Amino acid sequence: MHNTLRFTAVIGWVVVICVAFLAGTLVPAALTQSGTDSQYVTVSYMKVDPAKENAYVQMERKVWKPMHEQLVKDGKMKSWSLYEVRFPGGDNREYGYLTVETYNSIQDVDGSYGDAAYFASLLKKVHPKKTEYDLMFETLNNRTLVRSEVLKLVDQTK
Repeated sequence: MHNTLRFTAVIGWVVVICVAFLAGTLVPAALTQSGTDSQYVTVSYMKVDPAKENAYVQMERKVWKPMHEQLVKDGKMKSWSLYEVRFPGGDNREYGYLTVETYNSIQDVDGSYGDAAYFASLLKKVHPKKTEYDLMFETLNNRTLVRSEVLKLVDQTK
């Protein structure tokens, strides 16, 4: 019982620290953004059990890709990509897949998944027979999110 309470407390603090970090880094970025030429990128790093790689890729293609396609159509996202890490290899590899999403503004980053009502309507529109629980269960069953990053484009050349 004591270990369960301690574990719950640790998880609670981790969540608080993550939220505080994101709030501290995203708010100044939103305040200093320079109009519509700003570009934000989210990168999510996934660890996938080798026995579940095919199921994971199929889930991304059949479940999440259509969701992201709708976000692009709705103007909430610029693009979505799924990458497989080819090297380095080995048993200690931290992650094997990445998703990369690009946005025009920090508000779009926050609005894509942070707005519960929008997300529920998006899910109903794209996958009318799926519940949010079904989506999260399938996602968590196929991969572990190692970490996510939000990046702001500062400069570039083409």
